[in-house]
Amino acid sequence: MPTFTFSDEVPSAHIYSLSIWPKVIAVFIFLTGIFNILSALLLRPSPFLTILTEVFTDVVPIEIFNASKTVTVITGFLLIILAHGVWRCKHRAWTLSMAVTVISLISQILKRSPVIEVVSLIVILCMLFFFRHEFKIRSTPFKLVSQLKTALAIVVLLSCYSILGPMV
Repeated sequence: MPTFTFSDEVPSAHIYSLSIWPKVIAVFIFLTGIFNILSALLLRPSPFLTILTEVFTDVVPIEIFNASKTVTVITGFLLIILAHGVWRCKHRAWTLSMAVTVISLISQILKRSPVIEVVSLIVILCMLFFFRHEFKIRSTPFKLVSQLKTALAIVVLLSCYSILGPMV
């Protein structure tokens, strides 16, 4: 299997193993993905953010608030998947992690999550931004079979959530 390098001398396996920060960020992203899923399924709205969302109820329809739980679960699964690419210093995983973290942050605010969850997402965004120079490795072409397995797992898990979600 060919290795992708920035120069002719250094293989990509050695480039992403030099710094510890991508691995620390990947662990935080993975844990935040798990917390997103658990918070959407188990936690009740925070009183602090309830006051904040009452201001938005005049502008934003109530359906947006209800859909934010589903968005939080979806972003949780995406963050868990993206943590692997961030661990390997992939540039595309870094870009998608930034976007998914912003979407997760918005959905956490709309869901009236505890402040610690909102702060953890802000910390991850800051870490991703400040260590953006660590994520330089370009992704290899996608392997269709592994991507189909991941897509099937996501569909099964989201189907279980949509069936069992109203019961929680």
